[in-house]
Amino acid sequence: MCRKICLVLLSIWIIPQLDWRIWLNMWPELETTFQAESRLNPKAYNWDNGAEARGLAQITKKYHPEVSDVQAYNPWFSIAWGIDVFVKGNAAKEWTCYRKLFVENQDICN
Repeated sequence: MCRKICLVLLSIWIIPQLDWRIWLNMWPELETTFQAESRLNPKAYNWDNGAEARGLAQITKKYHPEVSDVQAYNPWFSIAWGIDVFVKGNAAKEWTCYRKLFVENQDICN
């Protein structure tokens, strides 16, 4: 797993001309989560009862004020941030859609 993280992070700076979707494909659960959360739209915005979820990863201002709008709307940052969430074992806590799809085994995420 560490190899994948290093590869993704290294590629962000070395190979910026590659599409971010290529690297997101390396993390199927993350890709499925982002698809459910933002429809893979790097510019996605959701008011979310004032939490203000932003970008691919739907990073909220309320719970993550340390993440700027520029970072949240950057797909490369969102992927790296999301991988970090997964590696730390916090995906079910961070994303409702992840919890519904992969923990509760529901077919849809609303």
